Amino acid sequence: MTKWVIYITIACIAAKIYMYVRAKKRNDNIIPENETELENGNYKELEKLEDVSRYFDIDVEEMETHFYVGVKRRSDGKDMQYSMEKSDFPIYMDWWHGIEVTPPYDYLQRYTLIKNTPENPQPDDKDPTVADVREWIETFIFENKANFKIPEESL
Repeated sequence: MTKWVIYITIACIAAKIYMYVRAKKRNDNIIPENETELENGNYKELEKLEDVSRYFDIDVEEMETHFYVGVKRRSDGKDMQYSMEKSDFPIYMDWWHGIEVTPPYDYLQRYTLIKNTPENPQPDDKDPTVADVREWIETFIFENKANFKIPEESL
C-alpha cells in the first residue's frame, strides 16, 4: 500500500512539472508590456469608438472555417496580444458573439476565431463576415480601453 502512495505522489509531481514546463513554453512568446509605461502619463485612453480604427491596425483574415485576428498599435507597431489576453478576449467573444476563440500559436501571433463547430453549427446565412468581426474587435477594444492605451503624442 505504501509503495502505491509513493508511485502516485511521484506521478502527480511529474505531471505538475510537465504542466508547468508546457505552460511556460507556451507563454514565452508573449512579452508583457511594462505596466509602469502605462502609468507614467505618456499614454491616454481612447475617447470615441471611431478612434479605435484610427490608432489600431486590426488584421482580420478569413479562411474557410475560421478567422485569424491580430491587433497592432499604429504609432509604434506594438502587438496588442498581451492586452487582448489581459482583457479576456476569448471569453468576451464566446459570451457576446458565440464564437469559439483559440489562443495564438507560437508562429502566428494571432487569435483564431472558429466559424462553425460540431456543437454549434450555424447556417450559411448567419456566418459572420470580415466586417462583422472587425466591428466586434473595435467594440472589444473600446470597451477595454484601459488595456489599449495610445501614446499622447499621436493624439
